[in-house]
Amino acid sequence: MNPPSGCSQSESYPLPIQVICELFGVQDAAARAEMRRRTDSFFHTSAGPEEVVHAYTRMQELLGELVAAKRETPGDDLGEVGLGVGQNDSAQFTA
Repeated sequence: MNPPSGCSQSESYPLPIQVICELFGVQDAAARAEMRRRTDSFFHTSAGPEEVVHAYTRMQELLGELVAAKRETPGDDLGEVGLGVGQNDSAQFTA
């Protein structure tokens, strides 16, 4: 039985990460796929401690790379608003 929205699980499952990537201007397909894999690891209940630590560490690296890219090449997405790109440079973001 499908959820009341009419979306199947296979259609709705990837949606949150897709939306987050769109809002923050993550256009690179490989980066989106890696963010999906790392997020999946967070919720994989049988994951061992090493896998979880690796997933969190790699996600922090990905987000740090995104912040650096946004600072270097600002756009018009939500990432710039949250990071204050183009505003007072004294506001620092750390991943």
